[in-house]
Amino acid sequence: MLNAVRGKIISCEYTLAVQPGTTVDPSRVNVVYTDGGGGAHIIPQDPNAGWTYDDPNQPHRVILHGSACDQVKNDGKASVSIMLGCKTEVPR
Repeated sequence: MLNAVRGKIISCEYTLAVQPGTTVDPSRVNVVYTDGGGGAHIIPQDPNAGWTYDDPNQPHRVILHGSACDQVKNDGKASVSIMLGCKTEVPR
C-alpha cells in the first residue's frame, strides 16, 4: 500500500491515508523522499533528523524533523511517499 504526497512541499506533516476500517501497523511504515532529480531516499524513523508519529499507539500523521524536514521543504520538486507494510527503517 502506498500513500503518495505530491506537489509543492509546504509542511512537514503528512496524513496516513488508509481505507476505512483499516489500521496502520506502526512497526511497518516507511517514509521515502524523492528528490527533484528523481533519487529516492528512505528517511529513517528518528525524532532528531527523520520522522515520528503524531501518536505512536494510534498514528494518523507522520511528522518530519530536523534535517529531513529542511531537505524536503527546500526541494521544490520533491515528493514524499508513505509506504505501508514493510518493517520500519531506523538509523543504523
